[in-house]
Parts: sequence; structure tokens; C-alpha cells
Amino acid sequence: MKTVPMNLKRVTELILSVLLLGTILNACVRQPPPAIAAPTQINAAQNRYRRAAQYSEANNGRAMVVVRSGQVVFESYPPGANPEQGRFLASGTKSFSCAIALLGVQDGLLALDEPVANTIPGWRLHPQKSQITIRQLLNLTSGIQPGENRSIPTYAEAIRAPLTARPGDRFQYGPVPFQIFGEVMRRKLEARGMAGSPLEYLDSRVLQPIGLRVDRWRHQNGQPNLPSGAVISAREWAKYGVLLLNRGQWQGQQLLDSRLLDQCFQGSSRNPAYGLTFWLNRPGLSHNGLPTEPIRTASDSMVMAIGAGNQVMFVLPEQNLVVVRLGRLNDETSPETETGGFDREEFLNLILAGAN
Repeated sequence: MKTVPMNLKRVTELILSVLLLGTILNACVRQPPPAIAAPTQINAAQNRYRRAAQYSEANNGRAMVVVRSGQVVFESYPPGANPEQGRFLASGTKSFSCAIALLGVQDGLLALDEPVANTIPGWRLHPQKSQITIRQLLNLTSGIQPGENRSIPTYAEAIRAPLTARPGDRFQYGPVPFQIFGEVMRRKLEARGMAGSPLEYLDSRVLQPIGLRVDRWRHQNGQPNLPSGAVISAREWAKYGVLLLNRGQWQGQQLLDSRLLDQCFQGSSRNPAYGLTFWLNRPGLSHNGLPTEPIRTASDSMVMAIGAGNQVMFVLPEQNLVVVRLGRLNDETSPETETGGFDREEFLNLILAGAN
């Protein structure tokens, strides 16, 4: 009779243990797996980038690179495309002249608002050329006949170009002012005893420190083509974008003064959508002088370097992103109409839609 209560006690303990184990297992099953949120956000971004890459490639795209917080987070190249291959940036090259000018200011070689005639004596007696400033050359309001992108003059030819407007009166897009700026920099470097071209100056002070490899750079009469001569891969061009995004700093070294850099991103009264060599995301004028509206998905802090064939670099401070897209343009003779149906706003919408 004494063994029955003992057996009942053991059975009761066993039942309670099973029930407790079941409760624990049930709680474990119902508990959501950890670390779901971050991978989902990453995957969502990758999906956006992938859709943008598909759109780009469907419209002659040959390279796309996305850099976030200084790290490459996405790359895409169609079959047969070489990630290391440099492509002509066309007018995307113009963006480097801003860095050259800022270096000149930092080194005491020039002031942005000084007259070009300080360096080009032949302009001093001209009633209007004598008034043109370096800033006006770089924001394309100098009044100088802008020229055609398919016909880049030498530096000597550029400084002889006539005026078609009074200095400061009109935005006129073209290569001639950049070649004049090249001659200004050449003379200033020479006067300071700093042998070399504006490109060598840029290379030693910016390109080498950030590890940017230039495949080649087209020259006219031995001098670098500043408006359209650069041949650079998407990966390499993105490094310049990261320098801009980081306000002139690279790995703790301040290569470009941040306050000066802000001036590159300020439009003129004649075209609020164009700064010193950079396109701004604001209402203004396009390269052909027609009204243009900003890309609505992006903020007005976004800046762009844009070349024929939709060679484009987007710098988006609010998203901490640099996006480079290169098209099929790969030599000097490629037609500027080689854009397919590519639309920069549609491309950027695919990247940013739904992003935090």
C-alpha cells in the first residue's frame, strides 16, 4: 500500500516535466529568428541597385558602381565588359578642373574672383575680356564663345576665342573656357617654378593620394584636354566622388579645403543648376540653355558630373552614396547621341525609391 503514493508522485512529476518542456519548446518555436531587420534592409538596397543596373544595361550601360560610406557595395557589368577598362568620361572630365582650381587657391597661386587678365596679358587692354574672372570661366558665364565639344581647341587657340556675350550675362556651355583655364594654370605653375601641366599638378596633389588610376588622358598640342580628355574606369572615378562626399578628406588627410569645396557646389545667378564644373540638383538651365528641373527623388544637396553618352557620377550626401554609371562611350569619335533611352531621373529613382 505504501508503494502506490510513491508511484503516483513519480508519475505526477513526469507529467509536469513534460508539460514544462513543451511550454519551453513552444516558446522557442514562436520566437522570431534574430537579426532579420539588417539583412532585409541590405537585400532591399541590393534589389534596388540590381533593378537600376538592369535598366542601365538595357540602355547601353557598360558599368555601374555604388559606394556607400566609403565601401563598394554594388558593381554591375554586362557580359564581356571589363571592370578595369577605362572609358571616356567626355564632359564628366570637367569636374576635375574644380579640384585644380581649389588647389591653386590653397597654394596661393590664384583667387577665384581674380581677373584672368592678371595671367593673360593680351586680355588686359580688351574692354570686356579684361573683366572676366576665373570663377566665370569655371561656371561658364565668361561670355567667351564656348565652342563645340567635338572640336577642342589648344590652349593657345582658346585664349584667342571671341566673346559672344558680356562677362556674367549668359550661361554658355562648351569646352573653350576650360582650355583657357588650363592655360591660366600652366602659366601660374610656371611662374611659381612648379614645372608640369595642370594634369600633373592634379595627379600629384589629388589623384595619387586617393589612388585614382587614369588609363589615359587625351592632349591637345601637348597640353591636357581639361573639358573632355579623361579615360577612367567606373571604379576609379568613384574614388573622386568619395573625396567629394567626404568634403575633401581622404583617410584623415584634408586634400581639398572643405569651405572652398562648397563654392564648387554653388550655382550662378545665370544658372543656379551649374556650379564650378558640377551640375546641381536645382531648377536652372541644361547644357543647351533650356530650362531644367531637379530630380525629385534626390535632395538639392546632390551634385553630378555628367558627360556625353550619360557618363555620370552622382554624389548624394544625405544617403552617403556615390553612384557611377558609364555608357558605351569608349573613344573620341563615339557619337554624343549614344544614349539610347537612358534617363538619369528614372535611373536614380530605381536606386533611391523606398530608401531611408
